[in-house]
Amino acid sequence: AALRAATIDRLAARLGIPATAAPDFVVERLGQAGGLSAAQLRTLLYGPPPNTDAELVALAAELADFEGELNHRD
Repeated sequence: AALRAATIDRLAARLGIPATAAPDFVVERLGQAGGLSAAQLRTLLYGPPPNTDAELVALAAELADFEGELNHRD
């Protein structure tokens, strides 16, 4: 949850999304800015917690990749 929250906070601040924005709004705005569908973003940012260390590592990598992709679009 902390990895997801930190990613959302950084991207929201960068894109001018209010900190109090609802998940649907966050997904919509990040979907406009990035290359993932709404369903993919919802799973990435708000999906169930990883069950194993390997899943946690994979989630961290996916979050970093998405954030990096958005940072390189500028």
